[in-house]
Amino acid sequence: MIPIILIVWVASHIYKWLNKNLPAILRAFFVPFFTLLIAAPLGLIVIGPIAMVIQDSLSKLVIAMIGLNAGIAGLFLGTFWSILVMFGLHWAIIPLFAIDIAQHGYDVINPLIFAGALASMGSVLGVFLRTKYPKERSIAIPAFISSFFGINEPSLYGVLIPRKKVMISSFLSAGIGGAIAGFSGSKLYAFGASGPLGLPCFINPKGIDFGFIGLCLSGIVAFLLALISSMFFGAKKDVKDIK
Repeated sequence: MIPIILIVWVASHIYKWLNKNLPAILRAFFVPFFTLLIAAPLGLIVIGPIAMVIQDSLSKLVIAMIGLNAGIAGLFLGTFWSILVMFGLHWAIIPLFAIDIAQHGYDVINPLIFAGALASMGSVLGVFLRTKYPKERSIAIPAFISSFFGINEPSLYGVLIPRKKVMISSFLSAGIGGAIAGFSGSKLYAFGASGPLGLPCFINPKGIDFGFIGLCLSGIVAFLLALISSMFFGAKKDVKDIK
């Protein structure tokens, strides 16, 4: 995802420069033609390789942090996971889930981001309870439902980003939840539903253990912290309210 984002960003600047400097009679054909002619080689030779180095470095950083201390890694990854999602960097980490399960029978990375959905739910619920505008409520309700199923993008773009304080409190709540899961030794044993519905995937085949209890606790703590914070900050947006 990162190479795509960077290539399109560079291409947009090339397009704007060509559109500004080429004669009007030539723009319709030559602006898109030269944009593609310049951006494509740059993407293949320069931008793409650099972006892949960034993605690989991020994967190695996460693995190194988990090897050092899973709790600290959970605090870091849980806090910044939504930011990675915004920039597409999370795709550098997601394949590690499957690799870990294939090699070891369980994954220790996915539990560190489990609390993110619960934190989003708490934040969105707080905004829903505080806001007095029907249009804002109509956005919060489907965003809450989406987060329940592990899809956080509606909450992120529709509710959290316009409210920076709520967004930051939600990220920190997710990070605290991730730290609890990390210190508890939580593990993912199978793939299934996302969000709270995916809880059975974290149950040890030998039976419920401390890792699973810690994971449940991480979600509850993240939800409550995000909800309480959102109740303080969720009444107003950082931009003009849409009535």
